[in-house]
Amino acid sequence: MRRQAEAGGIVSKEWVPNMSGKMRGFEPEYRYDTFESADGPTFTKWKKVPWTREAFPVIGQPYPRLFGGVLDTIGLLGKAQANAIAWSFAAQQDAIGKEVEVRVVEYEIEYSIKARPHEPG
Repeated sequence: MRRQAEAGGIVSKEWVPNMSGKMRGFEPEYRYDTFESADGPTFTKWKKVPWTREAFPVIGQPYPRLFGGVLDTIGLLGKAQANAIAWSFAAQQDAIGKEVEVRVVEYEIEYSIKARPHEPG
């Protein structure tokens, strides 16, 4: 959307349109190490479930309809997609005789998108 002055067709230099808000994004992880410290507490280490954008659509888990582009840009997923990838990873590990614990971590996302005409120079 460009706003033009009524006289002379001059393009406004103000930021338009803009959109901002908050949403949630998700990331699948698997447990790869649990250990006890010397003073007793148990710690668990988690890693991201490996997946690539190239393989992602082939698996059959497209980005969510709403805000999928924002999630793609920052490398997160929708809740259903993250769960599908986590459980697919667990199933693949089970098929080769390994048992793995998976989880989905939730992130709060705050975004602001705006645009204005570029001035060459």
